[in-house]
Amino acid sequence: MATASKSFTKSRTVIDKFMWPANLTEVFDYLQLDIVKYIPIGQVTSSTPSNTTTPSNPVSASDITSGIISLANGRINGGVSNVQLTNPQAKIERTILLPVPENLNYNDSLEWSADKLTVLDKMIPGAMAGIMSGDSGDVTNAIQGAAAGGKIGVILKALEGAGLNANAITQGMAGKVANPYTEQIFKGIGMRNFDLSWKLVPRSKSEQLKIHEMIKEIRKFALPNYSGSLGTVEGSTSLDNLSDRWLEVPHIFRLSWKTPKGGELKSLPKIKPCVLKTVNVSYTPDNVWATHMINENPYPVAYNITMNFSETEIITGKDVENGY
Repeated sequence: MATASKSFTKSRTVIDKFMWPANLTEVFDYLQLDIVKYIPIGQVTSSTPSNTTTPSNPVSASDITSGIISLANGRINGGVSNVQLTNPQAKIERTILLPVPENLNYNDSLEWSADKLTVLDKMIPGAMAGIMSGDSGDVTNAIQGAAAGGKIGVILKALEGAGLNANAITQGMAGKVANPYTEQIFKGIGMRNFDLSWKLVPRSKSEQLKIHEMIKEIRKFALPNYSGSLGTVEGSTSLDNLSDRWLEVPHIFRLSWKTPKGGELKSLPKIKPCVLKTVNVSYTPDNVWATHMINENPYPVAYNITMNFSETEIITGKDVENGY
């Protein structure tokens, strides 16, 4: 059941920033969310990752070709790391300040897989070492060993291909089964994800309006906008006039932990630039529609907001040494 609306008492606090509560930066540790535009990797040279250029609008087909080549060279030469992190000059569109959330967890996700190797797989490294040594005797032994392992593997595969259980046959013949050579194979590293939640309860008219605007700003920058064309001059067609042909990539969120007065909170690991994957807002966190009246409009007395962030770069051991 909805409760009756009530009016705020006269506000004594004026909020100058998108933050909650109004005295956040005076007494609390907090999270600073700086929202910046996404930077295409193709706009960054492989030699100077922090140097970005803004392409003219519209751009030519040759500009796009140059961008593709620059992107490929950057990846091959290893010159392009995390563009969203290495361009500190990127314009900050908005800054949101919120208290350190209660449900704060870090999870380093490493991808390992238990894979089975064949006899030949086990012999290949030794065979390659023998071949690379250049000694004719080692090369001969390496080839013979690999051939023998391959022959065993072919026989086992042939038995399985015929619908027979190779292990059942070798067990019946000699009381043995093939060693599966199961090993843990490192596959890579997953991106860190953060689910951060807050219950926002306004204590004044100004806080109420700021929370309302803060939620709008977060949602606005997390979502893309339409773009009429890719910006090419050459080969344009009538389809280039479609206003919804392309979607711009949404903004990037840079998260940093702060102490009162804006110092760095070093007891928490740093977070690399993130994309905002989901935004969930509950306007009835206590399972009831209750409101404050402001300018004859009802506003919820409380909000729950949950945001899922995902970093745009993996974390390495060296990054941990550097505070991540």
